[in-house]
Amino acid sequence: MSDRQMTGWMALGFVAGAVGVYALPMLPSLIWLIALLSVTLMLAFISRLYLARQLNAFKVLLVFSAVSTGALWTSYYWQVCHPFPDPRLYEQRLDLQVVVLDLPESSSYGQRVWAKVVVASLSRPAVLASQDHSSPDLSAELSALTSSRALLYLPSELSSPVAAGQTWLLHQVKIKPLHGNASPGVFDFERWAYAHGLSFTGTTRDKGRLLGQEAGWQAWRNEFAEHWRAMLPDTSGSAIIRALLMADRRGLSDDDWSLLQQTGLAHLVAVSGLHIGLAFLLGGLLGQGVGRSLQRLGLLYSRWPLVYMTGLAVAAAYATLAGWGLPAQRAFFMLVVWVCGGWRAIPVSGWLRLLYALTGIILLWPGAPMGADFWLSSIAVATLLWLLQPVRPQHKFWQQWLGVQLALSFLMLPMVMANFAILSFASPLLNLLIVPVVSALLVPPLLLLAVASLASLHWVEKAAGYLSDVLTTLWLLLKNLFDAYPLYLPWHLGDVSMLGPGVAMVASIWLLGAKALPGKRWVWLAWLPLVFPQYEQLGEGEWRLVALDVGQGTAVVLQTKHHTLLYDTGPAYGDFVVAPRVIEPYLQGAGLEPDRILVSHDDRDHSGGAVYLHALYPAAQWTVGQLQSVDWQAEQCVDKTWQWDGVTFRQLQLPVVAQRDDNSASCVLHVQGAYHSALLLGDLDQRAEQRLMELTNNELQASLLVASHHGSRTGSSESMLDVTRPVAAIFTAGYRNHFGHPHVETLRRFQSRAIATYNTGVDGSVTADSRADKPLRITGYRETDGRLWWQWAPR
Repeated sequence: MSDRQMTGWMALGFVAGAVGVYALPMLPSLIWLIALLSVTLMLAFISRLYLARQLNAFKVLLVFSAVSTGALWTSYYWQVCHPFPDPRLYEQRLDLQVVVLDLPESSSYGQRVWAKVVVASLSRPAVLASQDHSSPDLSAELSALTSSRALLYLPSELSSPVAAGQTWLLHQVKIKPLHGNASPGVFDFERWAYAHGLSFTGTTRDKGRLLGQEAGWQAWRNEFAEHWRAMLPDTSGSAIIRALLMADRRGLSDDDWSLLQQTGLAHLVAVSGLHIGLAFLLGGLLGQGVGRSLQRLGLLYSRWPLVYMTGLAVAAAYATLAGWGLPAQRAFFMLVVWVCGGWRAIPVSGWLRLLYALTGIILLWPGAPMGADFWLSSIAVATLLWLLQPVRPQHKFWQQWLGVQLALSFLMLPMVMANFAILSFASPLLNLLIVPVVSALLVPPLLLLAVASLASLHWVEKAAGYLSDVLTTLWLLLKNLFDAYPLYLPWHLGDVSMLGPGVAMVASIWLLGAKALPGKRWVWLAWLPLVFPQYEQLGEGEWRLVALDVGQGTAVVLQTKHHTLLYDTGPAYGDFVVAPRVIEPYLQGAGLEPDRILVSHDDRDHSGGAVYLHALYPAAQWTVGQLQSVDWQAEQCVDKTWQWDGVTFRQLQLPVVAQRDDNSASCVLHVQGAYHSALLLGDLDQRAEQRLMELTNNELQASLLVASHHGSRTGSSESMLDVTRPVAAIFTAGYRNHFGHPHVETLRRFQSRAIATYNTGVDGSVTADSRADKPLRITGYRETDGRLWWQWAPR
C-alpha cells in the first residue's frame, strides 16, 4: 500500500469515525475516546518499532486511530465547543444585539431572520427575579451566547426594513431551545437546525432599533436583491430566477415547494454543489479562452492555472451572490480541494480528493453530516466518480450523458425518499430533461444578466422579464400536469432506521455494476420494502392509540384491525397549520386513511387542521362537538356507540352546553377493546368532568386517559381519576408552552395515585398498544427512536 493510499484510508477512517457518532444513542465520553486513541497509537508505535515486518498491522492500527480521532473530534465539538444556552436563560427576556446573516424570510409569525449574537443582556424588568426584585446574576451565561447563531421570529413591521449585514438591537426576546415536533415521518427540525449551526430560536414583538449597516458584500447583495425584486414581476418564474441567482427564496410559496419536492426538483433551486460547479465550469471556459489567446501571443506558458483560478473566482462570486450559505461553503471548499489535488506533480485520484474534501469539511464544521445536503452531494460526487471511471470511447457524448444522468437519478432515489418523504416516479425523467436545461440554458444566461445588470444596461430588464415569462409558463404547465397526473407517492421511513434506503442503494449499485456480479436477476427485490412497506397488523379486539406531537394542541389517531379514527385535527396559528406537517405525514406513512374524523370542539388548538384534512379526506365521516367549527356536512356529537373489529367506541357530550362555552362542549370518546380501554376528554374542566361522571353513572373506567385540557389545573379532578382508575395518562401539551401545561398541581394528582404520565411535548408522539394477553404498552417516540441530538434540549 502506497503512502497516498494510506492517507486515503486514514481520511476514510476519520470520516467514518466522525459520522459514526451520529448513529449512537448518546455522545461517547471524551475520556474513553482519548483512552482508545492513546491505546491504538501506542499499539501502532509498538508494532512499527518491534514488528518491522508487520507493516499491515501498523497500517490497520493507524486507520483505527483515525477512526478514534474522528469520533473524538465530533464528540468534543458538541460537548465543549457548540454554544448551548444555559437553561435559566429560557425563563428570561433578553435584549440582543445581533447581526443579520441572510435575507429575511416571511413566516406565519412575521419575519424569520438568521442572526449572530453580538451582545446579550437581561431585559428590564426581568421576567424572573429574586424576592428582593433584583435580577439574577447570569453575566457568564449571557457572555456565552456571544457569536452563537439563532433563528429569530420578528414582527412583520420593524422600525426599518431588515436586510442582511445589518446590526439590530432587539428588546424583550424570548429564546427557546431547538425543539421540534417528534413524530414518525415528520421533518426533524432539530437535526436541520444543528446542521446549520443554530443554538436557539427566539421570538419578540419589539420593533427593534437599527444600529448600523455593514458596508461590505452583504450590503451590495441586499441592493442587488432589491434591484432584481423591483425589476421582475411577482410571478413564479421570477421567484425561480431569484432563487437560482441569489438564493432569495422569498417568492416561493408552500405550494411551490410542495411541487418541487413532488417532482424531485427541489435541489435545483438550492444554491449548492450543482450551481457552484456550473459557475466553476463557466469560469474555467472563460479562463481557457483567455489563456489560449495569451498563449498565441507568447505571454503564457500553460493556461491551466489560469483556467482553475478563473473558475474558482467565478464560483466564489456566485457563492457571494448567494450569501455564502453552508451548502455553498462546502461546495466551494470541495472545489478548492479538487483543484489543489489536480495541481500536484502526481495527480491525486478523484476518490482521494473526495475523501480529503470530506475530511476538511468535517474538521471545519463537525455538524455537517447531520445535513441532508452533505449526504446528497457526497453520494452524488461518489456516484459520478464510479460511473465515469470506465472509459467507453465508442459511446457518443450524448449517450454517456444519458447513461450517467439516468444512473445518477436511480442511485440517488433512495436518499431522496429518505430525506424528502417523496417517491416520485417522474423524478428521473424530469431530472433528465430539466437538469441539462438548467445547466446549459438557464444558469449561464442568468449569470451573464447578473453581470450586465451591474453595468445598468437597458436591455437587461427586458431580457430578464422575457426569461421570467418563459419560466412562469413552464411552471404552470408542470403544475397542471402534476395536478392531473400526480406521478408521485408520499413515503417516509417512519420510526425505522436508514437500513432500507441503504440496502436499496447498494442493490442499485449492484444492478448498474459489472455484468459479472452474481445475483443481478434478483437483487431488485431489495427495493420492495421501500415501495411496499409492511405495517404492523392488529388483531380482533386490539387497538392502537397514537397521540401525535403537534405542539400545544391535540391530534390522536385510533386504529383497529381495519379502521382508523382521528380525534381532533391539531392546532393552527394564524395561517400556519400543523396538520400538513405532522398529521398528514404520519397517516400516509403508516398507510392509514381515517374512516371517521371527530373534532371535539371549536378551539383552534383542536380544530385548526379541519379545513385542510377535509380537503385531503373528503370521504371520511365527520363528527363535531360544535357545528360552527366546520362549514360542511357533519354530524353533531350525540351519545352514540358503534363497533369496529371487536372494539367498542362510544362518543358522548354533556346535554346542555352553552355554545360560547367551547371547553364544556367537548365531544368525549371512550374506547373499549377486548383487553384495555381509553378515554379522551377534550378540554372538559373539573365541573364538566363531574357532570360527565354523573351522566354515565361512574362507569367510564379507562386503562389510558388522554388528560383533559392538556393538563390544565382546572381539569383532571381527583374524583374523576378515582372513578376512571387509569394506569397511564397522556398530556397533549406543547414543549415549554406559555400556559404551563401540564400544571404542577395536576401532575401531583396523577403521581399520588401512581399513574404513569407522558407528555407529547417532551416525549414526542406517545403510542399505546392494546394487545392480547399483554399489559398496555406505552412508549414515547423520542425514547424509542433515540436520535442523538434529541437529548440536547432541556426537558
